[in-house]
Amino acid sequence: MARRLHIASLRPGEVRLADEPAHHARDVLRLEPGAPVELFDDAGNTAAATLLRVTPREVVAQIGEVTP
Repeated sequence: MARRLHIASLRPGEVRLADEPAHHARDVLRLEPGAPVELFDDAGNTAAATLLRVTPREVVAQIGEVTP
């Protein structure tokens, strides 16, 4: 089951998560690179994504197709 994380706006490609969702992914859920996640945004869009980098300074995800 993919974990769900919020970001302000979804777009395909690589995206760095803001501080709060990055903290949740890294420190609460303890996700690692390669983990599948589902992202959702303020407009109600969703997208499957994979975490590329998880470090103390950043969490970066690769976003696939965005679904309205």
